[in-house]
Amino acid sequence: MLPALPAAWAVSGSVSGVGGRGGFVADLRWKNGKVTRVTLKSVGGRDTTVVAGATSHRISLEPGQSVIPGDFA
Repeated sequence: MLPALPAAWAVSGSVSGVGGRGGFVADLRWKNGKVTRVTLKSVGGRDTTVVAGATSHRISLEPGQSVIPGDFA
């Protein structure tokens, strides 16, 4: 989920409000270059699939709902 993360930021960090396709917004936290937590919020989207490495999570939300689709640690 962080293919363009600069090496200087890889130790740890977070970002909020990243727009995603289909009407979703993501908040991400990472440590050692790997995502440790993701919160997805539907702005207007309904269904999406989150893929991280070999793991995928199918998400279905009503607009305004949010979900933490699993522990990526």
